[in-house]
Amino acid sequence: MIFVFLLLGSISFQATYHTNTNYYYEITDRGTVIYGATNGGLIAYDYANERFEVLTNTDGLPINSQSCVAVDSSGFVWAGNSAGLALVDSTFTDIQIYPADRLTGTKTQEIVCSSDRIYVGSSSGFLCIDSKGTPDDFSDDTYWRHFGLNVLTIAVNDTIWVGTTDGLVSFNSAGSLLAEYDESDGLLSSTINKVAIIDSVVYVGTDLGLQSFKSDHFDTLLLDCQVNDITFAGDSLALTLDSLNQFGFYFDGSITIA
Repeated sequence: MIFVFLLLGSISFQATYHTNTNYYYEITDRGTVIYGATNGGLIAYDYANERFEVLTNTDGLPINSQSCVAVDSSGFVWAGNSAGLALVDSTFTDIQIYPADRLTGTKTQEIVCSSDRIYVGSSSGFLCIDSKGTPDDFSDDTYWRHFGLNVLTIAVNDTIWVGTTDGLVSFNSAGSLLAEYDESDGLLSSTINKVAIIDSVVYVGTDLGLQSFKSDHFDTLLLDCQVNDITFAGDSLALTLDSLNQFGFYFDGSITIA
């Protein structure tokens, strides 16, 4: 009996934890790998090699549920959650937590990467991080912030477009506020679910329809439908809609529900 206890004491056990990753809040891709922000962690699926990996709080994430994900130009993965912002290296092993005192709020709701810049939207404001090409070295980052915005969506061209629960806001690359738009400026709704830039056109999805912004005014493309996401498919716009219609294609002034 003593021998059995001594034997068990000499064996090290490595616990394995399994989480439920069946709900995806956002996905993005780089090469053959699809990254997903899920309710049970951050996932990476390499479909070329059929390899599936999951990172959770036991690996270094602050919490399991991840709300958004983006990949920067260096191949690093940025994940947002209700506890802040995490950075995962390109091998999908090492996790760092971005300094909380630089964030506009801990509830991260949107991340967009463009070149060396990482744009982060929270329930309390908007943050622009310039990583200087070294994403895993936070010490050389420069950043600017704008507080008081409940950010739902971000799109970037020559202008930074930020969709919020109170309208559409635009900034220049230096962080100066260019304009603020709400219903008095022609928006169908002040709740901006999605901003997408396709062929230099800025598309705006709201709870009440789809619009495009041209120069200084909004053109209404669709009325009386909730537009949650926008992407390009062939010669049409692919739209995610409400729970009833779910998905549709917009082309030449009309929508076809799929």
